[in-house]
Amino acid sequence: MTTWVLDMGRLVEVSNDEWMTVMDGTKVAATQRHTAPALHVCLPSSNVRSQGNDQVGIQGSRRRQRRRRRRHVFDRLSQRVGCPRLGTPARQQTPGRGKRRRRAGRHPHETRRAVVQASEGGLTTARQQGGRLTRMQRNPLLAAQIIQPDTDMTESPRRGPLEDLTVIDCTMALAGPFGASLLADLGARVIKVEPPRGDGYRNIPPFLPDHASPYEDREAGTDFGAPFASVNRNKRSVCLDLKEDAHKEVFLQLCDQADALVENMRAGVMDGLGLGYEVIAERNPKLIYACVRGFGDPRTGESPYADWPCLDAAAQSFGGLVHANDNLVTPAFADIFPGTLMALGVVSAIHHAQRSGKGQFLDVSMYDAMLAFQKSAVAQYGFTGKPNPAGLQRAMTLYPFDLFPTKDGRVAIAAVQPHHWDLLCAAMERPDLMEDERSATNPARLKHVDWVEEQICNWTTSLTRAEVMQKLNGTIPAGPVQNMADIYEDPHVVARQMLDTWQPPGDNPQITLAASPIKFSETPTNLHQGPPTLGQHNAEVLAEFGIEMPTGD
Repeated sequence: MTTWVLDMGRLVEVSNDEWMTVMDGTKVAATQRHTAPALHVCLPSSNVRSQGNDQVGIQGSRRRQRRRRRRHVFDRLSQRVGCPRLGTPARQQTPGRGKRRRRAGRHPHETRRAVVQASEGGLTTARQQGGRLTRMQRNPLLAAQIIQPDTDMTESPRRGPLEDLTVIDCTMALAGPFGASLLADLGARVIKVEPPRGDGYRNIPPFLPDHASPYEDREAGTDFGAPFASVNRNKRSVCLDLKEDAHKEVFLQLCDQADALVENMRAGVMDGLGLGYEVIAERNPKLIYACVRGFGDPRTGESPYADWPCLDAAAQSFGGLVHANDNLVTPAFADIFPGTLMALGVVSAIHHAQRSGKGQFLDVSMYDAMLAFQKSAVAQYGFTGKPNPAGLQRAMTLYPFDLFPTKDGRVAIAAVQPHHWDLLCAAMERPDLMEDERSATNPARLKHVDWVEEQICNWTTSLTRAEVMQKLNGTIPAGPVQNMADIYEDPHVVARQMLDTWQPPGDNPQITLAASPIKFSETPTNLHQGPPTLGQHNAEVLAEFGIEMPTGD
């Protein structure tokens, strides 16, 4: 599979291997031409045609075409998830009617699979009434595999300290979904509400073998990649077109029964849809409305940048993190940290609502979060009036507190207390360094940092990471620099049960996802729901909430 990216004003075709995931759902081409991360826009390669070496035409992407086709797209999805079409009675399929294939040039915002529903009569699909056998009808074993994860989840009910809470999740990409995923992992009932095109984060690779994008009109086990799966486990997906009045009403009825709503759209987007905080709070005064914005929401303090779009790279740069590190910090820290703060804000506001009976609005600015993350640098400038130099600064206050090379990589050593230094010297078999005036105290080591570093490096470079750790034997703060293969094999990770496994639907292998790092003695959490396909739970959730999809006049 190839993907097209917007690169310096023109579209370029790259393979999956040339990509890495960064900042809020955007991609960076990891080629030699790109020495620093740059923002790009992803497009499905099926919608791109070449027009010479430097120009590429995009079929079916004009705004008026999107408006004309939006109703058609949602109607197709509604048939697949068991919801009637908007404004018209439910339509019976003509017997013998086969699958309609997507024409060249058709707008890509089309869903790609029929959602399997369990019934007393067996498996049914939105296409099953036609004369053409679906992939699942041809292969009953495959159908059983597809519903097996849901069966497993029924046997493993949702658990955790927040299992009594309901959260409506309108977030997309990374910042908001990460925060909502924390609530889901803690047991909250999280309903992810997506537009007919789905969360764009679904379309970022790597993908499993049996995969089809929501844009494709074909069946597959999954419609998402690893980045989406990582922050949308333990959620259920409902697809609603919030530009349609009938679906707005369904959305409001979901919010009527919820404890919180979370979103990360630009300021004013939900208000423009008629679904802002004031509208929802009038119906459900106890609801907590939480959001992540690039520069905050005017309700809590109007920034001059409030209307600007914002992604991880911009927030890191505005907030001083790029200056502090002389580069972007990965993974997408200006997404992950604001999302974490949003989750904390939601729990705090719900605690207040349970005591007072009154909900409230809260927001987290990505810029603000980056500023708060650097409390030490803020205080230092407040004390001295002098900003820190750009880039990572070695030995500014403590040493050794650094990375040191080994035969097979690097190790971190932080021997900052007097007894830590003595223990390090003992492990190095260098008792002379305990007494040497250049290294006996922390101020002396800071003054002669290059010489001290040389002494430590002479020792570490003669050993492997494992040998350094063995000699230190847990006596001082130290750790090997590990990649993910190392982490998967680490006995700590196994002992702490930090890797959850899940069997995706279709012809896919078992996958592994990071488990919740918050461990409870009385209310343990679990993986109870795999990452959902687009609109997978429409019928299930609406029935659970007692909501009927309007059919129009």
